[in-house]
Amino acid sequence: MLKKASITAEPNVADDIDEYLASKGWAMGENARPDGSVFYISVGQGVIAAPRDGRSYMTSRLIAFEKALLEAKKEMVQYMETRVAKEVLSEYQEGN
Repeated sequence: MLKKASITAEPNVADDIDEYLASKGWAMGENARPDGSVFYISVGQGVIAAPRDGRSYMTSRLIAFEKALLEAKKEMVQYMETRVAKEVLSEYQEGN
C-alpha cells in the first residue's frame, strides 16, 4: 500500500498577521485601549522582484519594504481623514 505524502501549505504572511492580532485581541483597523484611547493597525505588502541569488536582491527587497510601508501609511491616512471629517461634522452640527 502506498503512503500518501501529506500536503503542507506554504506559509501565508496574512494568516500569520491575523493569528498574531487575534492573540493580542486586536484587529486590522481601529482598536480600543482599556483607557478609552484608540490605535490603528494597518499592513502593507511589497513584492521582491529579484531572485535571492541575484545582484539586485537587496535593492529589490528595500524597494518592496518601502512600497509596503507606503501602502500601510496610505491606509492610516485614509482612516484619519474619515475620523477627522466625522469629528468636525459632529462638532459643528447645528444645535451643538
